[in-house]
Amino acid sequence: MSNMNSKSPFALEPIEDRIDILFKELELALKWQRPSILLAIYSSEYVHTDAATALENQLIDIGVKVAQIAIKESESLDVAALIAAVPGPENAVFFVDGLRWAMQKDGTNIYRVLNTSRESFINRQIRVVFWLTEKEAIDLARYAPDYWAYRHRVIEFIESPEPEQILLRSLNSAWQILGEDTDTIENTDEKISLRRGMLAELPETTEAMAIRSNLLLSLGILYWRKGALDTAMEHLTAALGIATRIGDSRLQAACFNSIAIVQTDLGLVDEAINSYQKTIALTPNQTFTWNNLGNFYE
Repeated sequence: MSNMNSKSPFALEPIEDRIDILFKELELALKWQRPSILLAIYSSEYVHTDAATALENQLIDIGVKVAQIAIKESESLDVAALIAAVPGPENAVFFVDGLRWAMQKDGTNIYRVLNTSRESFINRQIRVVFWLTEKEAIDLARYAPDYWAYRHRVIEFIESPEPEQILLRSLNSAWQILGEDTDTIENTDEKISLRRGMLAELPETTEAMAIRSNLLLSLGILYWRKGALDTAMEHLTAALGIATRIGDSRLQAACFNSIAIVQTDLGLVDEAINSYQKTIALTPNQTFTWNNLGNFYE
């Protein structure tokens, strides 16, 4: 068993090398049909997202199914049971994320449940990567010491993200939501949490203002999907304010269009029409906005 890396973040190996360590460990575990419990500790959602995506792509390239287990407050505290519910667990690699969101029930928490179910991971040859914040890692070692002892590797991704990485990841994440289908409430909560984390890490610079507006816009849409209309309007209005200050007409139009949708659900008919008309004025060649306004009148 390996110990947690105690080196300074500045002495860490290149992130590609650390991802490759996880990949090779999983590749060998699959080849020899043995379990593998890996702990990947991170301090930034940006670094976490990039590392997890890179590892998943490598596994997919060799034909391995990657199953995501995202813990939510309403879900079971039994990670082993959640894994068992996935078809064909013996042929998959599991990414477990969000232990901090598990709510306590009758004095029991998710770490103690992991501790008592540790042998099932070994007996059933489960191959799993736990993506842990630094606090989650501390809690796992404290409340599930036996499970911690069962780990095969601990890899740290605790460096700070590069400014370019923050801007690119935030922009892609913010605009991705505009093309996504409606999610379940659980998936929406996860995406809200991710984007709030990204927003908190975004630097207070002029260059980042467009990214901040994009993130606020995507959060507004997500809150609208949840039915939290007042919160959605608050985020969309903030996004519009930034887009107006930086003179981004395309971003302003997206904000006005989203605001119109929320206003419709709030029963603010005249206000919604006004927002659609402002969207059209900013982007007159976008046919979907004309369609939205036409449908609204109908």
